[in-house]
Amino acid sequence: LNVTNNGQNYDAGTYTGVPVIGGSGINGSLSITVESFLGTITNAGVDYTPGSFSTVIMVGGSGSGATANFQVTGIEGEVTQAGSGYVDALYNNISFTGGNGSGATFNCSVNGGEVQSVQLQDEGTGYRNGDVLSAAQADLGGSGSGFQYTISSTPGVVETTSFQFSDRGTGYSVGNVLGFAGAVNGVSTTLVDGSTDITVTQAQADDIQTGFVVSQTGGSGVLVGSGLGGGTNPTVFAINGTTISLSAEPDTAGSATLNFTPPWGVPTTPFAFTVDKVGAVDVVSVSDGAVSYTHLRAHETREARVGRVGGAKKKGGGGGGGGGGGG
Repeated sequence: LNVTNNGQNYDAGTYTGVPVIGGSGINGSLSITVESFLGTITNAGVDYTPGSFSTVIMVGGSGSGATANFQVTGIEGEVTQAGSGYVDALYNNISFTGGNGSGATFNCSVNGGEVQSVQLQDEGTGYRNGDVLSAAQADLGGSGSGFQYTISSTPGVVETTSFQFSDRGTGYSVGNVLGFAGAVNGVSTTLVDGSTDITVTQAQADDIQTGFVVSQTGGSGVLVGSGLGGGTNPTVFAINGTTISLSAEPDTAGSATLNFTPPWGVPTTPFAFTVDKVGAVDVVSVSDGAVSYTHLRAHETREARVGRVGGAKKKGGGGGGGGGGGG
């Protein structure tokens, strides 16, 4: 079955045994899922950090509680020039040079002076489709030239087919634009010996999410780096009011100015999902095919095909528009 008109302003929920009205048969029934909203990805973003992200709290719009899962495309490519004259050996954690981005590293082998078996280690950020990368001669034995690796993917964008809402929350309206939280910088607080808790303002706490990476830009305390607590920046473990619990205790107590960065990074162009319809039918399947049906007539509206949705009624009598977008 193809839904040719999603309708709108129905009560969200899953309904079974919904009688079919119209068509050439009798006694058919459907299972129908009504989502609180449907919409389309209007911008896939640019320069996000590659990876997979789950149950991310969406920001923006008039509602609350929407969360989503998504993947950000990483670097994919191939060796387009193996080069010559490099020193035969196995090389690890070699920095790429060139291109629009920074931070990407790779492992490789050199055989007969040619670079082979390139395996990405860190995908960095800011790279573009078509970027031609290389490596410093000094990092590949001190001699040789001509190695090129060309990016064939579009790194740093949200894969539209991977984006799925895990919860659509409540209270959203047509025209709302949803996105991902950005960084919260310049947070002044105090680090306490033996405690993972810090205190921030309520406005700051509202913009910070669990999983954000915490780094320090100033203050007399030491979040990480003195050698006492290790060398890895902590992440946000839990949020309770204005109390932020970190994944590790600070190295040294004292004042601190902190930045909170989402694991999906800080894009140059943000992701955007625009709500097209609220209370719209998303999934329809046959629960009882009954007899004598041929096909649902293409010219019939969704309201003519489905007499009721488990007793749910339209809210406010809004009419159905064209077919809704993804999401």
